[in-house]
Amino acid sequence: MKHVLNSFLFLFSLIPNTIAIALGKVLGKTLHLLGYRKLAITRNMEFVFPDQDPKAKKLLLKKIYRHIGLLIVEIIRQPYFKRLKVKDRITIEGYEEYIVPALKAGNGICFLGAHCGPWEIGGIMLEVAGVNNLGIVKEVKGDLGMHMIKMMRERNDVETVNRRNSIKKVFKQLREGNAVTFVVDQNMTSDEGIFLDFFGKPACTMTALATVARKTKSAVIPAIICRSDDAKSYRVKFEAPIPWIEKESSKEEIEANTQLYNQEVEKMILAQPDQWIWMHKRWKTQPQNKEGQYEKPYH
Repeated sequence: MKHVLNSFLFLFSLIPNTIAIALGKVLGKTLHLLGYRKLAITRNMEFVFPDQDPKAKKLLLKKIYRHIGLLIVEIIRQPYFKRLKVKDRITIEGYEEYIVPALKAGNGICFLGAHCGPWEIGGIMLEVAGVNNLGIVKEVKGDLGMHMIKMMRERNDVETVNRRNSIKKVFKQLREGNAVTFVVDQNMTSDEGIFLDFFGKPACTMTALATVARKTKSAVIPAIICRSDDAKSYRVKFEAPIPWIEKESSKEEIEANTQLYNQEVEKMILAQPDQWIWMHKRWKTQPQNKEGQYEKPYH
């Protein structure tokens, strides 16, 4: 099966970019018609935009499916991005202003990322910028899935580590003055994260970024990735390092700064609302109520 997958990926990479973009748009429309993950998408939209005008909601939903279609096509073509010269279509903002000083400080950089825009291209963008980066990723189920992910990342010189076995490698990377990317907008189980506000609703949130930043004094820099309106180019924008909030205890500091990171992710989503992964059940894990029962935001 791996040989079949390899052949398919290679043949798909031969398609001209303009046709690939058109296919992505058609795929998005098809998924919209089929109602792919529509319940989760619309429920999340209600959480984030409870008072949204019906016409605006309909237009945003259409754009979200367009993004999903383009994203799928980009992922399929990613193993051959070097040959497709995708690097030539990437622009970077804020590098000299924020990244260079942070690297010179010597404590490393913790990039605050989210599943906004074509996030898998983020590692390639950092490689283009000359940043020695380590991405923390969630494990993928299945041999074919793992093979696909390996091709996507290793062929583009993107270094990653499984989040469950990452701590030693993360600290080593930062001690050497390099960078680590944390993608913090995924739902956690109750034993993996803490409940904090995200768009006005409790969301189980990972604390790894705040924990690492507290111990290493690394700069926490938001990295925003987006696709151009014509889907032909990409942009990464680095923003100013997020100041550390000090509290009386380590627990309070972790909670306060993790909440701050949630707010930064909210800004990322609101800046490009059509390019977030709305199908992800971000609020799936909920705290127990007084009766010891869990609220179920998705049905």
